Order: sequence, then structure tokens, then C-alpha cells
Amino acid sequence: MLQPTVIVLPAARSHWEVWKGARGGEAEWRGPAESPAQAAAAGGPIVIGLPARACRTFGFVVPTEDSKLYRQLAFAQLERRGLAAGPAEETAFTCHVHDRAGGSSVLSVDVVLPEGAALALPPRTHGLVPAARLLTLPLGKLTVLEEQGRLPHLVMLRIDARRTMTEDVTWTVRVEDPVACTAGILAPSGLDGASSGGARVIEELMVVPADTRAGSTFSFHQVRQLPPGEHSGVLLSAPDLPTEHTSITVDIPTSLPLTVWADPKGIPTFDTRKTRRVTFAW
Repeated sequence: MLQPTVIVLPAARSHWEVWKGARGGEAEWRGPAESPAQAAAAGGPIVIGLPARACRTFGFVVPTEDSKLYRQLAFAQLERRGLAAGPAEETAFTCHVHDRAGGSSVLSVDVVLPEGAALALPPRTHGLVPAARLLTLPLGKLTVLEEQGRLPHLVMLRIDARRTMTEDVTWTVRVEDPVACTAGILAPSGLDGASSGGARVIEELMVVPADTRAGSTFSFHQVRQLPPGEHSGVLLSAPDLPTEHTSITVDIPTSLPLTVWADPKGIPTFDTRKTRRVTFAW
């Protein structure tokens, strides 16, 4: 008799949580775990959902419907992005097909990054996949997941050929001292007017409701468009609140000049296939 699959996911606050497959396609929560290796006690084959920092997913279009070429083309994309761990046989990646029509195919690829490859895997591990692929997410909506207590501050800057800039900012924060925040505490720029769970950013201050409990988490998101012109700026995190993962992406046409700088801890990723695009992550 086949045993139900054990699913190990990154917990919201820290470490991991264990789920076990049940009848009807649902899964039952079995408790927390310090590491994926502890999930072996639950029995059955194990699938590990990797946190976002341990894997990468991206989509692309290829000019063919020949499925025999998909994996080779996906690996070429990994090499261009600097995500290959070596030859194809030494790089853990999976290719997914989303659409095929008119001689082209829409694909996505999941690749395991060094942090994921370094995980101590328990016996009976049958697969490593991005944790988000194991969740039911709403269509057409931005979903922010807190993984293992990591609180992200994400900034996306897009500049078009007319030099109009669109700024997209997401900031997730955990409030341990609500009293200190009821009168307002400094938030990152670009979030004026954003709200989450009763909390609101007013100009550069985040204000939380008086009945906020210690440890409450809020996720703010704001998009704004700036008029055409020369654009410059500095990315700063909130000084009095913890930020555990920060990234900024700048995407501009190849015809426009771009200069970016980051401290030595910023990990850069470059992509010049269609536009000039750079991401720094901390």
C-alpha cells in the first residue's frame, strides 16, 4: 500500500512545517520541524517546498513547439542569467510548458540555487520544488508570502522610452512594539497611501491601530508613476524595523543610459535580452 506524501514547507516565522497528504487531495498539518530531515519521522515519500531565496522561477518564450528541445533551451536561459551550477547534468532545474501555438511555446523553469542545494535531505526525498507551486494562489493578484521570518522590501523600477518611470514597492514588516508605532514610525519611501490590516503609511510614516498585537505582520504595496525626465534615487530600508530581504530591480530600454551602484553585499543579476535590467539583492 502506498504511503501518503509528506510535504515540507517553509514556515512563516521560522524553520519548517510538515504536512501529510490525505484523501480528497487535501493535506493535514502535522506540526513544526527544525529542518527537513525531521520530516522523515512522518513516514512516506517526501517533497520539499523551497523558500524563494533557495530557488528561482522565471518564464520565457521559445520559437519552437518541439518538446525535445525545451530542456536544452531552458538550460541556455539559465546560463545567460548566471544561474547554472555547471553543466546541465549538474544543475537541478525543471521546465514547465504553459502554452504552445503558432510555432512558439511559453515555458517556465524552476532552478535550485546554492542555498537549496546545500540542504541536508532526509531519506525518501522525491523532489525539490518552489514552495509557491505547492500552494493555491489567487489569479491576477499580487501575493506576498512570509517565509521563515524573512521580511522583504522589494522595489521594481521600470522606465519606458519616453523616460516615464513606474515605481512598484512592496514592504512586509513585523511590529513587535505596537505602542511605539501608533504615533508613526519611519517607513521606506514610495509607500504613501498604502494600507494593510488597518495600518497605513502616511507620507513617510507607518501608523498602526491602537489594538495591534505584538508580532503582527503587515504587507504594504504601492505603485506610482513619475512624469518623464531624468530619474535618480537611493534605496533605504526602514531604520527602526527589521528587514530581512531587500531587492531593487531597474528595467530600462537599451537606448537609455543607466548607472547603478550597490554596497559589496548586494548580489547583482543582469539581463540584457530585451531591455537593460539589473537586480541587486541583499
